[in-house]
Amino acid sequence: MSITGLDIRSTLRSGILMVLDQLISLLDEPDHASETTAEPSPSPAPAPAPSPKVTPSVAPAASSAPPPLPEPPSHRPPLDVLAETPKAKPKKKPSAADRQKKHWERTRKGVLAFVHEQGGRSTLRDMHDHSESTYFVAHVSFSRLMEELTDEGLLDYDHDTAEARLTDEGRAELD
Repeated sequence: MSITGLDIRSTLRSGILMVLDQLISLLDEPDHASETTAEPSPSPAPAPAPSPKVTPSVAPAASSAPPPLPEPPSHRPPLDVLAETPKAKPKKKPSAADRQKKHWERTRKGVLAFVHEQGGRSTLRDMHDHSESTYFVAHVSFSRLMEELTDEGLLDYDHDTAEARLTDEGRAELD
């Protein structure tokens, strides 16, 4: 037989009710020992007679209302100022494709600059870590980036050493 939470609550509830019943019965029982030794209590004093209601013969003076608060100052410029102000042309937001293209170009130059800073040679792992941490370009996108850079002749990649070397065209791209 397993005990559930409902069984435990039911048991606790019945135990609490039993203890409360015992406490109530103790409060209801007269204390026989204190009656024999205690002095009789004095009779209660008569309650004071209620005082008659007194109604004022003079009506209270009418209170004057406080003056109205002044209007808060307006934070708007006057209309004539608004009419003279040339309206700013809303800036055209670049499209998502334009933003992606700009980010891709920045990433390409950043990876080339990273290889240049490494002395013109860098391991594929270092380039991957740099592009991932700096430009959030990793995995498939990094592979695409490397293919573009090698196809355009900006980097030479040695499969045996897993190292990329910056070419003269790559250095010229940085300038």
